Amino acid sequence: MSTCKKCLVTSSRPEADFDSRGLCRLCRDYESGKRGGASPELVAWGRKDFSATVEGIRGKRACDALVCLSGGKDSAYLASLLRGEYDLKLVGFYVDTGFQPAFSRANLDRAADRLGIPLEVFSWPDDFSRRFYRYFFTRPLASGLTGTVCRVCQLAIISAALGHARRRGIPLVLIGYSPYQSGGDWFYELKPEVFASAWRAMGDFWSDPAIPPGLRGRFCIPEGPDGEPPPRLLMPLHVLNYPSEREVRARLAREGILPSSRSLPRKTKCDLVRLMAYLDTLHFGAPPHRLLVSEKIRRGEASRWKYRAAFRAFSWLCRLGLCQPALVRATLRRIGLTGEEALRCLREGRESDEGYRDVFRMDPRRELTRAFPP
Repeated sequence: MSTCKKCLVTSSRPEADFDSRGLCRLCRDYESGKRGGASPELVAWGRKDFSATVEGIRGKRACDALVCLSGGKDSAYLASLLRGEYDLKLVGFYVDTGFQPAFSRANLDRAADRLGIPLEVFSWPDDFSRRFYRYFFTRPLASGLTGTVCRVCQLAIISAALGHARRRGIPLVLIGYSPYQSGGDWFYELKPEVFASAWRAMGDFWSDPAIPPGLRGRFCIPEGPDGEPPPRLLMPLHVLNYPSEREVRARLAREGILPSSRSLPRKTKCDLVRLMAYLDTLHFGAPPHRLLVSEKIRRGEASRWKYRAAFRAFSWLCRLGLCQPALVRATLRRIGLTGEEALRCLREGRESDEGYRDVFRMDPRRELTRAFPP
């Protein structure tokens, strides 16, 4: 298996198509000026729509909008923009699945305090959390656990945020997905029909009678019996100014929201993400997120040789069973699986279906399938 001379795309990927110089198609596209993501005209339209939306809600309720916070850099950066540049009265919302590190919760509390945002927390019961993650760990797509469980987890968090906002009478939910997290129908606004389509791809998990009705009622489940439309959900960083990751972290540090040492993505990852990276690396022979890292390398935001060395070291540690073995064992035990069972499910992974196709697809081209503006 060979690797692109400029990024980390491997010959096993359909994006490879190496030329005589050893460059993949994505790197050649970047050289010729073809960049992933939305057009400047579309971004300008989204920015205008966001400004009009903010003007239409500001000051009309006790709370203008609900912002989802995670303890990471992007959600903190979005909250900073909303408070400083748009003067919105916000309530912060956080879903505690039980697998986030204490480090992230400390970041979350610090950011909310610095920005003057009241924080409301939805803590999943241990039994529900174990049931939820075990269900999807044992039903992965062929693209891997990272490409399956992260998607459905984000859908559940979005559903919880929409449900919380609807109960509070808050008309707008804002979530800090970066421009890297876009593609298909997932750009700027998550339309109810797109959310419903993605939700159906989660299968029959929500019909499990073991889920208490009161707990199920905390989520905004599409096509529910009440038929009440959900609040509007926007991803403003798709159309607002989003500089490089390094500049985002520097701004948060300057404003005293998060020190640079606390906003590194590798420090705020939940235990499940670490477990999935370990299992996917054993299964595929290489760590996930190579496409995402490769785009950062093309943009000059990451070092190819450092990431290549880090990926090799990580793969080697995984094969030897030396990659955070205590965390791996503890996390597997909490979801009721063994490593052998999880790897067997990976080997039996099904191909992606229509419902999953556009949900947080790791596609550097991030082509939009929906016509914009609507």
